[in-house]
Amino acid sequence: MIKSAIMTSADITGKNGKPIVDQLLQPYNLFATDAGVVNPAVALNPGLVFDIEPNDYISYLCRLGYSDKQISAITSSSISCSSYPEQTDLNYPSITVSLDSKGMEITTRVLKNVGHHVSVYRVSVMEPPGVKVVVTPSVLRFSASSKVQNITVMFQGELGAGSSYASGFLKLTSKHNVVRCPLLLVSSSTGSSNHPTRSVW
Repeated sequence: MIKSAIMTSADITGKNGKPIVDQLLQPYNLFATDAGVVNPAVALNPGLVFDIEPNDYISYLCRLGYSDKQISAITSSSISCSSYPEQTDLNYPSITVSLDSKGMEITTRVLKNVGHHVSVYRVSVMEPPGVKVVVTPSVLRFSASSKVQNITVMFQGELGAGSSYASGFLKLTSKHNVVRCPLLLVSSSTGSSNHPTRSVW
């Protein structure tokens, strides 16, 4: 939750309001800036967080093909992958998708409200070039009795010729908070088709 708060509240521009630049004064790409520049004051009140439970990591490691023995060594407890549901992705505050010849991938995320009890967030997307991103639902409503909401993110299209990756971000905006989730799309030849929605941060 702390990592999510730091990433989703990070600044994606410099103090001058312009993109962060490198030593040649050219905008840095996503691999250099990651989620952005940490803003500790804003991170203290992130509004929404992408939470992950310990068992989610175990399920994901099982999905990646690690053996019971290897995972047991990591967790210092006896683990049997047959006892865990298949976890194809982690509920991480960034999304990486590998697009193959189909040009479509779908992933999900779960958002937990840790801000104002009654909040409405509207979703907008800075789409990666050449790819359409559809988020469902486009409006999230939270209350004291409804603190968790799921979203489905569909990517459709293909990267331009000669492009190995493209980036963008989701933005969820309420009256009090702005929550950003970086998006990274890689070509199927660059990414791993076995783990199409793994995160890189």
